[in-house]
Amino acid sequence: MGPPSHPATFVDHDLSPGGRTTYFMTGPEGGKFHGRWRVEDVEPPKLLRFADDDTDDEGKPNDGGPAEMTVTIAEVDGTTTMSIESRFPDREALERAIEMRMEEGMTEALGQIDGLLAGAGG
Repeated sequence: MGPPSHPATFVDHDLSPGGRTTYFMTGPEGGKFHGRWRVEDVEPPKLLRFADDDTDDEGKPNDGGPAEMTVTIAEVDGTTTMSIESRFPDREALERAIEMRMEEGMTEALGQIDGLLAGAGG
């Protein structure tokens, strides 16, 4: 899930509605950045909707509220497409995500999908 420079380790992984997924990403210098997903809706293999909380080292949410994320997978003209929509509770939370380089991190993380699928035989 994390970009190559910040690999993710999942501690808990429950992708059912009402479930939680907790993780941390480890930076190049060893720093850990914690987060959790609160799963709201799942329709395998088409939809995953969750609140993405930035948390402290003890798993408590940091100020600012979660980003709400929706991942949709669909076939369009014989090609599988994935879209990810992120919604933030306010402009300040969006600006904080930009400062944390969320867009670059997501781009790098998603850039690994083809290799992962090829390794899985798919």
